[in-house]
Amino acid sequence: MIEDLPILDRINQWDEQSLRLIYKQHYKLLVAFGMQIIGNIEEAEDAVQDVLLKTWQQHNNYKTEGQLRAYLFNAVRNRCLTILDHHQVTQKHKEHVIREFREMEMESEETIALHKEEVYRQVFEAIDRMPDKQKEIFLLAIEGKQNKEIAEILQISVNTVKSQKRRGIDRLRDTLSPEALSILLLLLN
Repeated sequence: MIEDLPILDRINQWDEQSLRLIYKQHYKLLVAFGMQIIGNIEEAEDAVQDVLLKTWQQHNNYKTEGQLRAYLFNAVRNRCLTILDHHQVTQKHKEHVIREFREMEMESEETIALHKEEVYRQVFEAIDRMPDKQKEIFLLAIEGKQNKEIAEILQISVNTVKSQKRRGIDRLRDTLSPEALSILLLLLN
């Protein structure tokens, strides 16, 4: 009868009873050992379960209980170290992705800033090419002055201010990009 055989002989039968015996005899001790290496009870339990299942599937014959125990402890240690290595690789990858994202974000912010700067440069270069009176009207409007205030400052009629703005905008439509023209219109309002 199988129950009358020594434990090692019963384990070497590699049936369901074998797996139960290995589990009963070694599980708690192996989990405690794995926990010392890995520092996480769930991962230590997973590592031990993987090792016990793999051991049962391999159907190796062990001559002594010491040989089986040495194999199990060695296999649990290796499995835990593999898990730790995986954590390290995952952490390094995570740090790499975060670093790359931050660099892309910084590049993107720099690109946006340079683009905005270029658009503003286009707007002000276009204004600089305007006739003097029209340029003055645009610069005062950009400062936030209303048509009536501009007319008073330059001692011209409000209608002249409006028509000069209209002509200037029409002229700039041909030379400015749509984005630069939009920014100019925002500056004027």
